[in-house]
Amino acid sequence: MAEIKVSVYDACSPNLSPEGKTSVSLGHDSISTGIGFLNHMLDQIQSHGQLSITCIHPSPPLPPGSSIPSKVLHVNRNSSPPPLQESTIYSIASSLGTSISSLLPPYDPTSPIRVSTTFLCPLDESLTSCTITLNPSPSPPGLHFYNLPNPDGTWGNFGSRKCGHLELKNVRGFWDRVAKGMGVMLEIRVVSMSRKTKETGISLTLDLDHPITPNCPPLVSTGLSCLDDLVMSFASESGIGCEIKCQGDLWIDDHHLVEDVGIAIGQGIKKGLGDKSGCNRMWSEIYGDVRCTLDLSNRPHYEGDVTWTGEGVVDDARVGEGEVCKEMVEHFFESIVSNGGMTCHLEDFKEGGGGENTARDGMRALGKCFKACKAIDMRRGGKTASSKGTLSA
Repeated sequence: MAEIKVSVYDACSPNLSPEGKTSVSLGHDSISTGIGFLNHMLDQIQSHGQLSITCIHPSPPLPPGSSIPSKVLHVNRNSSPPPLQESTIYSIASSLGTSISSLLPPYDPTSPIRVSTTFLCPLDESLTSCTITLNPSPSPPGLHFYNLPNPDGTWGNFGSRKCGHLELKNVRGFWDRVAKGMGVMLEIRVVSMSRKTKETGISLTLDLDHPITPNCPPLVSTGLSCLDDLVMSFASESGIGCEIKCQGDLWIDDHHLVEDVGIAIGQGIKKGLGDKSGCNRMWSEIYGDVRCTLDLSNRPHYEGDVTWTGEGVVDDARVGEGEVCKEMVEHFFESIVSNGGMTCHLEDFKEGGGGENTARDGMRALGKCFKACKAIDMRRGGKTASSKGTLSA
């Protein structure tokens, strides 16, 4: 592949260099990556950031009078095979980050000024948004947040995996390399932790925005098949990546393992959410006969008005058969909520009560609520959803 050089200029600078003036004069023609929608993506960055980007992949010119299909193939000449597209995108991203870094002002941790700008690309908010923050104490300036709307890396309501010829799976790697090129950290809500006592040993990884492995189910192995199903129900509905491996004293009963898995998940959620800046915070959902109301309040409280049923949920768990007793299902919910710093109410939504309140439906209702609560509402501008301005006081 021919080398693609990327140059970025401040289009509003009164002291624009001759190269910068040439880039500005080219307009959209200053970008030709060989991947049509990557061109559009860079053009969005250029337009929103009032920059001028020169990124041209050398190629023989099309002969006059070329057909439209020939023009489309030329615009997307680096789109296939997939390894070529990936290497092209990642190379451009690294060079782009390095070039942008030269335009950022010196980092001043004592400055009271917080400057933040958000741009959207490509096809605007349909694909992804990215916020660049300058002087956000205590972190250096750089990429502060980005997200894809669907947890499996797909795009839009129809779960697309391509935008034109652009493979959307490469977008996350694009931002990772832009950040690295800028010499800054890219903040993503991923937590890895372990918890070990004399009763249990648990290793946990949570990615609050993407599956651990795209297009694969959560990787959960607790030693109790019923508990595995409950965790996976929550992870699938909440759109998080979840990997749990643990050992516990199941020769005694299910209590310690179920409780400690709930504690670990709750602690991982609390750590991953941080100060919850920009989060929706509150939501209510119904799944089956269970209604869940959830608030990322940082005021732990769980209220359950449900008698849990379902496969693997029994009155008295028989260790070794993968079952969980009803009492521990309730305690599992409480452990997640309390350690996650959340306020939660689960109730039987069937009129008059007596609904078929399966534990899996309860976890799915909680998962749906958590998905909405953790989502970033760009209208908040990164602020916490509280009139106090914080959930820590």
